[in-house]
Amino acid sequence: MNLILHNLTNSHIEFGDTLEEPLAIRNGALRQFDRCLSNFPFSQNYTLARCQRQDRFPYGFAPETGKKADFMFVQHMLASLLPTGRASIVVPHGVLFRGGKEKEIRKGLLGAKEGVKGDVIEAVIGLPPKLFYGTGIPGALLLMNKNKPDALRNKVFFINADAEFAEGKNQNTLRPEDIEKIDHVSQTGGRQIFAIGGHSGNRAQRLEPEHPPLRG
Repeated sequence: MNLILHNLTNSHIEFGDTLEEPLAIRNGALRQFDRCLSNFPFSQNYTLARCQRQDRFPYGFAPETGKKADFMFVQHMLASLLPTGRASIVVPHGVLFRGGKEKEIRKGLLGAKEGVKGDVIEAVIGLPPKLFYGTGIPGALLLMNKNKPDALRNKVFFINADAEFAEGKNQNTLRPEDIEKIDHVSQTGGRQIFAIGGHSGNRAQRLEPEHPPLRG
C-alpha cells in the first residue's frame, strides 16, 4: 500500500514470515542491498527451531518468549546489507536497555564479540510516543552502518527528539520542521558522541548546531 501511495512501481513484494522463512533469496543466498528500511512488528515471540538460515543471527538469539524478537529482526536487516550498506530500523526502546541475551547482542553489535563484525551502530534517535499505528509506546531509530567512517569508529551518537512532534487525538505526527531539525542535527555534528564502552572522560566534544537544540 505504501508503495502505491508513493508511486513506486518498480518493486517486488513477498508475503511470509521474515524470521522463519526469508523470501528475498537469489541464487540460493539471502539478497543484500545498499540500503534497508524497516519498521518491523514490535514485541513479537518467535520459535527458533522454525527459523531458516540461522547464520543471519551471528550476534546471538533473542529470547523466544516474553515478546522480545526485536533483535532478531535487527540482525536480519544487517544480514541483508552489502558490506558497505546502511539501514534505518525503527525499534521499541526496550532493545536499548534490556538485559540478558539482548544485552549480549547489543555488546556484539558494538564490537565486543569476537568473530563477528561489530561497531555497526552509527546512531540512536529517540522518537516521540504515539507515532506508530497500534502502539502508544515511543520508538527509536537505529541507524546501522557496516562501513562507518573513521571519525565515527567505535562511537555512537544519540539524538533525543522525543519532544519534536505535533500532538494528535489518537496519534502524534512528525511535522516537516521536526524532520528537518532532526536531519540537520545529525548531519552537522550537533550531537553528543560517546566512545563505545567508554567513561565520561571519553566523551567527544559537543558541537552546537545552528538550530536550537532538541528539547528533552
